Amino acid sequence: MTFEPARSFAAGMTLRQVVLLPCGGGPLRLHLSNLYGRAPLHLAELRAAAHHGSGRIGADTPVTAGGAASIVIPPGGTAVTDPIPLTIPDGGELAISATVARPTGPATSHPVGRRPGYCFAGPAAAPHPPPGTEPLASDFWITGVDAQGVPPGPVIVAFGDSLTDGEGNGLRYPDVLARTLRRPVLNQGMCGNRLLQDGYWTAGISRFARDVLSVPHATHVIIELGTNDLGFTGLFNFPEPTARSLTSALSSLAAQATSAGIVPIATTLPPCAGATLGDFNTPQSEAIRQQVNAWLRTTPAFPALLDLDQAWEDPTNPGHLNPAYDSGDHLHPNNPGATTFATTFNPTHLTPNPT
Repeated sequence: MTFEPARSFAAGMTLRQVVLLPCGGGPLRLHLSNLYGRAPLHLAELRAAAHHGSGRIGADTPVTAGGAASIVIPPGGTAVTDPIPLTIPDGGELAISATVARPTGPATSHPVGRRPGYCFAGPAAAPHPPPGTEPLASDFWITGVDAQGVPPGPVIVAFGDSLTDGEGNGLRYPDVLARTLRRPVLNQGMCGNRLLQDGYWTAGISRFARDVLSVPHATHVIIELGTNDLGFTGLFNFPEPTARSLTSALSSLAAQATSAGIVPIATTLPPCAGATLGDFNTPQSEAIRQQVNAWLRTTPAFPALLDLDQAWEDPTNPGHLNPAYDSGDHLHPNNPGATTFATTFNPTHLTPNPT
């Protein structure tokens, strides 16, 4: 995986970012964040359009917030736009173009952008990125898109690490699941994220309230975290977690979700022996992984379980990722693996919270 360093954008620069909407609709609203900004974020102009590939757009629509065309978000703040009279079909892509009015300072971002982005000097309404456009590997400021007109029903939050977030342009299981169920699946994965400790970004136990419990209309959450707690201990010089510390944290997330009326769905920790990253491939981490998975298969804390360990394990080499699902690093799934992740989800999991 690659991470784009924190960076700034100069006044007059336009960022065109692309968002895939597995479940489309309209009108639309954008959610923006300056959570980690040190200065107010001044956007001179914000526009939205259907994306036609390679940063190209046709007719676009100006976006306002509180009726204003220019948007200012204070450090640590967020903003939600007014409804945008634009409809994107299921599986379509939305291009969001923002022109910066003042230097931004280090910009709030999501590493490993889910679609290529573009940065250029010029107006937000430009039909295509001009020569000299800089490609962007991360997403900046955009935290979500609401699509009105989606029929009532379950709204699923996918909460996890890179196995949820996805990498590059490969398939992401939340997108596959959304297409399969024809229901919104919000991707709240963070590459490198851990359950217990900060490291790559805020720990899962700390960001759960912000990224899951505060999601409007959320009915279910898939919790896929814990693998990086085992594999990145050496990288951050943290002590290796115990199975009890991981299961206690997972129990806490399940209880918080249940109290909020959200059905918690767990995943087992997937096979990762031989992984080329971190310290995943140690006898200690494998023993803890097995203990956590044994607990997950029997605990009443979660009404449902997606058994990634069983689905992805090499039947001829226990503890290892099946070569048919291996992206090459023996840890992250390829496209068939992401599809298999989604198909482990049974529609019967979409039951109301029993409490």
